[in-house]
Amino acid sequence: MSNAIKTIPALTVGTTAIPLTTGKFHKWASVSLQADSANSGIVYVGDSLVSATRYSRALSAGDWYSLAGSSVDPTLVYVVASAAAQIVHGSGS
Repeated sequence: MSNAIKTIPALTVGTTAIPLTTGKFHKWASVSLQADSANSGIVYVGDSLVSATRYSRALSAGDWYSLAGSSVDPTLVYVVASAAAQIVHGSGS
């Protein structure tokens, strides 16, 4: 059995941490994020305390990151950027 890809709307990220998505989502087997190729800053990925000094992954323009497990909750994945107006694209399955 395969899981369909679910696209998460693109996020505009600034210097305040925000969740990858809000609302009611089912837990997924994986969540992937990609920093837009036109970004000029770094996007940091982590939990609700994510910052430029406390993060799971730092994404430069075009970089991507995937989280996999038996039940990844996209509402618990947070992003913050080193500059205003950075774009993050997300998806899950």
